[in-house]
Amino acid sequence: MLAKLKKCPKCGKLFAVEKGKRECSTCSERRMDSLQLIEEAVERWSMKEPEDIAAFAGLPVDEVNEIIRQTSFLKRQVDTRQKCKKCRKELAQTGSDYCLVCRMILNQAFGIAAEDMAVKTQEALEHYLAPSVQMGDLNVVSSLNTKRRLTRGSRFAPKNRYSGS
Repeated sequence: MLAKLKKCPKCGKLFAVEKGKRECSTCSERRMDSLQLIEEAVERWSMKEPEDIAAFAGLPVDEVNEIIRQTSFLKRQVDTRQKCKKCRKELAQTGSDYCLVCRMILNQAFGIAAEDMAVKTQEALEHYLAPSVQMGDLNVVSSLNTKRRLTRGSRFAPKNRYSGS
């Protein structure tokens, strides 16, 4: 009987499907080695931060976080709460990337940038509209009166072709 083949989600190699196996033997061994390094960092060296564990194990932080999420023992031992991207303090709210102080600084910077952009936009509009403003006050009524004055009524209000006269 032929073995069922499956593509490894990590490396893309084809491997024979066995019950309980989700990846090829090479990736599985690599994962077990990584798991042992992470467990050593947590148990022996009392590391609690994923960044410290990643530096100790020589692994990317994302991989360490993934292994921690998949291992119930490590979930309880390691502090997986996200921290501010700028200052590493507690986040202001769930789903945010920054603490309260850093968010206030960022919002202030956005406000200054928006103000600068509004000033530049206003200057560009004034420069763009300047020639038409010199012709006089432009609005619908004044432009209609100008058109009437130039056409003298004959072409502006044509006679009805279909009337009997």
